[in-house]
Amino acid sequence: MKKTLISTAFSILILTTLFVLSASAQEDGEIIGPTGDLPGFFTNVTGLVRFGVLFTFLGVSIYGGILRMTAAGNAEQEEKSSKTLIGGIVGFIITALAPVFVSLVQQIIGVK
Repeated sequence: MKKTLISTAFSILILTTLFVLSASAQEDGEIIGPTGDLPGFFTNVTGLVRFGVLFTFLGVSIYGGILRMTAAGNAEQEEKSSKTLIGGIVGFIITALAPVFVSLVQQIIGVK
């Protein structure tokens, strides 16, 4: 079950990334995104990667919940489900706060 979930999440992430890359064009030797510039391209890719991570968080949460429900008093299984859920939540928090940290660092060093 875990291997299937992980492979499905990575497949979706790879397919969305390939979709964005196929939407980009090459003009005068420079790769440009659908918006016509490289920063716009990276903004689009970042948005899709964040969507993929959030989708993965959903899958990890469901997997951890299923582990918890099927533990049936098995302490080892309950500990595994707790670690899975905590890992998913930590990953979600990091993903959600990453743009805030990037913006903060940009303001500190003066990048516009």
